[in-house]
Amino acid sequence: MSAGSGPVKALGSPSVMLSPFIGSVWKAARVTWVAATSYLGPILIRGHQLGGPGAVGFGEGRSPYDELQLLAPGSNTPSVPGQGRAWLSFTRVRGPGCYAYQVDGSSFSTVIVFRAAG
Repeated sequence: MSAGSGPVKALGSPSVMLSPFIGSVWKAARVTWVAATSYLGPILIRGHQLGGPGAVGFGEGRSPYDELQLLAPGSNTPSVPGQGRAWLSFTRVRGPGCYAYQVDGSSFSTVIVFRAAG
C-alpha cells in the first residue's frame, strides 16, 4: 500500500507511528519514498499540520530541516517492485495530529495527508 496519487508516494499507510528522537523535542517516524519509473526529475517535499500550527520536519539532526530534497536514490535503499527510485527518510513532528506533505516535482504537485500517532 502507498499513500499519494502522483508519481511520488510514501510507502505504507496514511498513518505514521511516532517515536522519541534522542536529543530533540521532535518525534520521528521512518518513511520510504518511491518514485514511478516514468518520473526521473527532482522532488521537493514540505509539510504542515492541518488545522494547527505544527510544522513537519525532515532528517536526523537535533533540529530537522524544513524540506526534503530528493535527487538520486540514496545508498542502501530498498528495492520496490514496479517502482523506480526509492529513498529512506525521517518525518519529524512535535506531536500527534493530522498533517500533510506537499510533494512537488518538475511536472507535478500533489498533497498527501497523513496522521501522526504515538
